[in-house]
Parts: sequence; structure tokens; C-alpha cells
Amino acid sequence: MRQESLMTLRARHFDLVEGLALSEESPEWLADQLTRHYDRYFGKLRCNSPRVPSDAIREQIIVWNLMARVETRRHEIQAANRHEHIAAHDECST
Repeated sequence: MRQESLMTLRARHFDLVEGLALSEESPEWLADQLTRHYDRYFGKLRCNSPRVPSDAIREQIIVWNLMARVETRRHEIQAANRHEHIAAHDECST
């Protein structure tokens, strides 16, 4: 159970979703940066314990889960933009 809690997305992860979704960078580049600089973006995975080899895998899983949310949010933004564009076009046509 403790190991699973180390891979749970927390508020510090969710705070980045909107900004990352609005970024023009590729998902691959964003994931690479988040993985390379995990501690800078999110802080240490373990506050009071020394790092263990599996921490890198846990960090990568967190980044993958976060990027899935970023991609979902990007799709939502694109759909909303298309809807606004269609609505604006319909208003101009009448």
C-alpha cells in the first residue's frame, strides 16, 4: 500500500495540468523535461527516506499519468475552441 501511495498524483501534480495543456511543446518533450527535472517540478518523491532504485520508475509512472491528463485537457481545449469557432461562424451567417 505504501508503494502505491508514492505513485499517486497529488495537488502539486494537478496544478501543472492546465499550464502544460496550454503549452505548445510536444508531449514527448514535456514528459522528458518532467522526468529529468522531477525534483524541481514536484519536490522529492520521499521526504524523509533515502532514494531507492525503484524511485525512478515511480517518477516515470507519475509523469505518464500526468501526461495522460494533459493530453485529455488538450483535447478538451481543442473541442471547446472548435465549438466556439462554429458558434461564431453561425452568428456571422445569420
